[in-house]
Amino acid sequence: MPLGDEDRGFYPADISTTYNSVAGNMTQLNVKSYGIDTLYRSVVIEALHDSRERFPEPACHPGTGTRVLEMLRAWSVDRNPESTILWLYGAAGMGKSAIAQMFAGDLHNQGRLGASFFFRRGHSKRGTWDGLFATLAYQLATSVSELFFPIQRAVEADKLIVGRAMTAQFQKLLLHPFQNTPTNRRFIPVIVIDGLDECKDHKIQQQIVHLFVTAIRNHCLPVRLLVTSRPEPHIREALGPQDILTICRHSELCADDSAYADIRIYLCDEFSRIYHEFRARGIDLGRSWPGREAVRHLVKKSSGIFIYAATVIGFIGDEYRHPAERLTAVLRLDPRSTAPLDDLYTEILSVVSPD
Repeated sequence: MPLGDEDRGFYPADISTTYNSVAGNMTQLNVKSYGIDTLYRSVVIEALHDSRERFPEPACHPGTGTRVLEMLRAWSVDRNPESTILWLYGAAGMGKSAIAQMFAGDLHNQGRLGASFFFRRGHSKRGTWDGLFATLAYQLATSVSELFFPIQRAVEADKLIVGRAMTAQFQKLLLHPFQNTPTNRRFIPVIVIDGLDECKDHKIQQQIVHLFVTAIRNHCLPVRLLVTSRPEPHIREALGPQDILTICRHSELCADDSAYADIRIYLCDEFSRIYHEFRARGIDLGRSWPGREAVRHLVKKSSGIFIYAATVIGFIGDEYRHPAERLTAVLRLDPRSTAPLDDLYTEILSVVSPD
């Protein structure tokens, strides 16, 4: 939603004060920040970590994802890390966006988030690169005080910059402003780009990586960059060369022991919630429901993929259906299947009411 006149005081350059020698009083004059206003109109608000469109945003269940989040937090505050770029990758449903969301939220609360952009495949704005650099630059201008005027001047010098080619936007909106500010900043801003693989066009994804890698490797962009995506070959190729590995750390979000432990915590907590909600409605599921064996089976069947567990809970916890019957239906699915999530979706579709 565009800023109203009452909101424009957000910009440091909006207000200047002059002295009226005749009347002997102070007068405030509104000086428009045309550069920032121009940039604002190209911001993809829906792609921000705290955007209204993404509410309720994906988040890690309490007590889960701690190992990865602790690793990211340590990396973000290390003054001399081995790698200034971190690629967090994993299969679909592993919880990458939830972790990126939690991390960005933590950084924002601490005043250390430079900017974020959450891609979404097929979305008219979040599914392309068109508003990426304007969105990142606007956030940096408002989160890093030293960058406000350099970014503002960059846009005022070229009011068509938001419509130019990718390299030109990157250089004028990000690279040059950083080069025109002191190096002894209060903090090192962190940029979070989630779901890079969901940006339209593989070549575009590689070009985005190339621009950031080149600038950071040449010490022209003093930021920390977190990129999350699926382990697509073209992204691995862009981040895999030996000379890039010196500044880029690869971290896989995989189905290890901690992933299974997180899913167990999630299932136990959610089954407890379902149990008490239905009990409050007068439906007694039995004190032992769902039973340790059922939880163990579901944890194993999840293969460490969080979206499987979340889908199971959504299916079983439907307030208009009996949870015990739905749990039984899930447990009856072929335990030998190599595509448990597909089987689960098939079962869900088979019992969905036509209306």
